[in-house]
Amino acid sequence: MKKRNPLLTYQQKRNFSATPEPSGAVSSKRKRAVLGNRFSIQEHHARRLHYDLRLEMEGVLKSWAMPKGLPESEQERRLAVRTEDHPLDYIDFEGIIPEGNYGGGKVVLWELGTYRILSGDLNKGKLTFALSGRRHHGQYTLVRTERKGEKEAWLIMKTGSPLPSGEDRIPSPFAPMRAALGDAPFTGSDWFFEEKWDGVRAVARLIRRGNKVQIDLWGRNLSRFESHYPEVIEGLRALMDTHDSINSLILDGEIVAPDENGQPSFQRLQHRIHLTDPREIEVARNQIPVTYLLFDLLYVNGKSLTDAPLLYRRELLDAISLPASIRLSTFHPDGMALFDALRKKGGEGIVAKRKESRYISGRRSREWIKVKIVQELDCVVAGWTEGRGNRSHTIGALLLGLYEGKRLKYIAHTGSGFDGEMLRYVETTLCSLEIDRCPFDSRPKTNARAHWAAPRLVARVKFTNWTDDRHLRAPIFLGLRDDVTPEECRFEQSVTPEVISSEEKEKRKEAIWIGERVAVQFEGNRLEMSHLENRFWPERGYTKAHLIDYYVQVAPFLLPHLADRPLTLIRFPEGIEGASFYQKDWKEEAPPWVKRVTIETEEETMRRMVVCNNASTLVWLANLGNIELHPSYSRIDTGVEGFERPDFIVFDIDPPKPEKGVLWDRFVQAAEVALWVKEVLDRLGLHGYLKTTGKTGLHCFVPIIRKYTYDQTRQFARIIAEQIQAEHPRRVTTAWQKRKREEKVLVDFNQNARGKTLASIYSPRAVPEATVSVPIAWEELPKIDPRDFTLETAADRVKIMGDLWVGILDSPQDPQKVLNRLHHI
Repeated sequence: MKKRNPLLTYQQKRNFSATPEPSGAVSSKRKRAVLGNRFSIQEHHARRLHYDLRLEMEGVLKSWAMPKGLPESEQERRLAVRTEDHPLDYIDFEGIIPEGNYGGGKVVLWELGTYRILSGDLNKGKLTFALSGRRHHGQYTLVRTERKGEKEAWLIMKTGSPLPSGEDRIPSPFAPMRAALGDAPFTGSDWFFEEKWDGVRAVARLIRRGNKVQIDLWGRNLSRFESHYPEVIEGLRALMDTHDSINSLILDGEIVAPDENGQPSFQRLQHRIHLTDPREIEVARNQIPVTYLLFDLLYVNGKSLTDAPLLYRRELLDAISLPASIRLSTFHPDGMALFDALRKKGGEGIVAKRKESRYISGRRSREWIKVKIVQELDCVVAGWTEGRGNRSHTIGALLLGLYEGKRLKYIAHTGSGFDGEMLRYVETTLCSLEIDRCPFDSRPKTNARAHWAAPRLVARVKFTNWTDDRHLRAPIFLGLRDDVTPEECRFEQSVTPEVISSEEKEKRKEAIWIGERVAVQFEGNRLEMSHLENRFWPERGYTKAHLIDYYVQVAPFLLPHLADRPLTLIRFPEGIEGASFYQKDWKEEAPPWVKRVTIETEEETMRRMVVCNNASTLVWLANLGNIELHPSYSRIDTGVEGFERPDFIVFDIDPPKPEKGVLWDRFVQAAEVALWVKEVLDRLGLHGYLKTTGKTGLHCFVPIIRKYTYDQTRQFARIIAEQIQAEHPRRVTTAWQKRKREEKVLVDFNQNARGKTLASIYSPRAVPEATVSVPIAWEELPKIDPRDFTLETAADRVKIMGDLWVGILDSPQDPQKVLNRLHHI
């Protein structure tokens, strides 16, 4: 039987030759797989203004028209009229549906986010769900009414408070990243080296809920530790008490029990691992205190850092002050020296971590390599032998194995290393697991009668080495592992780290990229790139591949400044010495993860503009030859109307230019005038953020509240610029025409206009030196040379110094209130 088309009603109501709405003729399976359950709210200026709620479900958008929008309090019930299912591509649709067509009028994207179903069933007439978007965070319920009519009448109610900021973006417990086994210590400039801690791996998740903090602590197999280590929980709570600005964190580290020499001892920790009685735990914490050693930061305030390099994650972690029961694991530059020092004091080994490594949950990666000093192994306990002599009434030895594929291979027996308490605990546990059949793939020879156990226990042993037939020599029992599953206990293959010189690194980087066309997976998206060998900056030898690599490195810092800002593209398909062109209207096809928004121009025409909200879009733009990024001063996060309210007043401080080329020494003139701009702003009580232009000038951005039009911000800027000119008439001009400037520095206020843009921070510039526009501190201004910030050096600067413009929108200023003071200055 032919499957019913769920979009038939939608398609029958529309003439797709007359409306820009998507037809839904092509399925968007890949988009669904990547994006999951999305929702949107569209402001629809049809015959009557209303808001359309759309929930991604069953391959379509289930839709409701809400005359008054979502309810704002739990006391309200608002009407939601069920409409026909819409195609998935409609979720971010914006545009004008011509009059005379079904639903004629302007459609504006008001909200876009994700949702999750909490209870109920849409087909049964009730659905409760949680929204997570820019405007709306909270729980809502849709209920179908008995009201008769052409369309179903539903009620929508707010049934839950908003989630704390970032909480809904913090993931559920996940398995931590693990290290591959290395065969020998090494040293390399691309690597960090730390001690291999002899303890229990622990991931901590901290979420602030009002005045309380929820703390979750789990191990490698997601076993929970909250009640086992109360001093760690107390320390994590103290951490959050110290940092009011942190709403959520996920940390990775190791819980250790130091011995009398301060060296972590797994055998001491054994006496804490299996305790469950609160009274016993309280006694044990005084006798055997533990420390939580941190080595990674994975999430902060709802933002994932797992795709950021380890170097950056560690810099952020270093900035967090810690209580006494929590410490940072020290990173060392020399792996060989650390290995030798640890061997002398009886350490377990080292872990090498590549500085650029990303965090891959649940995977054993060659980006992290462990090299052991003491040979230790986690193995499956699959039976025991009966004891002899003074152990005749208990266990003689444990029978141990490792998995190879699905087969359990016998590797050793061990009867040493037990104390009386542990021996009794192991005996009781194993007797409860006794089975009749041998779980090994072949029955091992034993010196005493064997008993078999279901392979559910994991033991850690130390040993001298491996025999040729893959058995352990002289194994000694150290303890049981609750945080390791039997399936994880497998034969490991050692890996050799890749340590390469910087010169070889450059050669390999180019070798990887050279070719007519390359297809890669990035952020879960398929990106196709071509002509990566094209020399975009011939004088410096930088290619398109170098541009892409730069954008990937700075993406964590750059993307917040591009978010929701329509871009003016400046494309150089053949590099800076070839033809170039501006592009504001994107009429071609684009990948589904590239956001586009329809903007009405001042000439009342519609323009489809690209918005860069993810790193995949950055790479896509670079592949198009888009060297420079020019974002709008305003955002579309509150719908297209938000585009009319800029976030900044901007000053373009521009020294006199020659007819051709760049005279870099004229930057000194711009720097002098920039300090005069700061003087006036300081007297007004306004704070400005400074950046180089990537050429000889400077840009000053003053964040303001979003209530003024572009015309108003231009007038504000004009008043301030003319004040600076009045104070320094021989050096400063506000005349836009070049013939009137007279070799003076221009403080340009005319850039405050709806269609104008300036190069973004961290944007490369199309000049032979391959310079980059970078944020700078005012104190740096007298000492810097803009030629120092290039495609090669800018990424390292921001990784070390951090983003100097971070939080620029957090404290917007009202210029109207302070400009009245000008007559006093």
